Amino acid sequence: MKHFSRVDRKRDHQRLTRTKCISRLCVHYKVDTNRYVVPLFEEAHNHELTLSRFVHLHLIYHEISKANRAQIDNLQSHGIRTCHLMRYMVAQKGGYARVGFTKKDLYNYFDRKMCATIKDGDVVAALNYLNVKSSVDPMLYAKYYVNSNGRIKSLFWADGSSRSDYFCFWRCGCVRHKLQEEQIQLPISYIFRV
Repeated sequence: MKHFSRVDRKRDHQRLTRTKCISRLCVHYKVDTNRYVVPLFEEAHNHELTLSRFVHLHLIYHEISKANRAQIDNLQSHGIRTCHLMRYMVAQKGGYARVGFTKKDLYNYFDRKMCATIKDGDVVAALNYLNVKSSVDPMLYAKYYVNSNGRIKSLFWADGSSRSDYFCFWRCGCVRHKLQEEQIQLPISYIFRV
């Protein structure tokens, strides 16, 4: 409260969102009588209540129901973009207040879904590829190391034709790259035939 009355403020003060409202409801369960009891109920508020048309914006009411998730997944699988999905859901439900979630909730849902799908997907796909390739190509050489978190630290592989060319001609090139994932820089070398 001390800076609200200053004249030389550079920025306007932000609205107060914490009002220390004294309204509360306390509920206890009595085991001996097998009933719920309300020992304390304070109804008075020291602030204006949210208008009914803005109640859906409270975080406690943001949830994408199972039925909405199924419909959203179905529409997305058919190529409908996320911004168009939100417009469709708003039109279907009859307004933003009846949808039950915001556009940001929808984007967060897709982000969580994508992270769960991709988690270790590339690594597992690469190792499966090398396992299948080793059954077809007996000269395939592959070696990988995993760090303490269970993530691949390094991966090296060479197929049979590359190894035979190297042994026959002793000429090959090597290109070094850096893998930048989660702020970790790991060198990657590609060996190619010349």
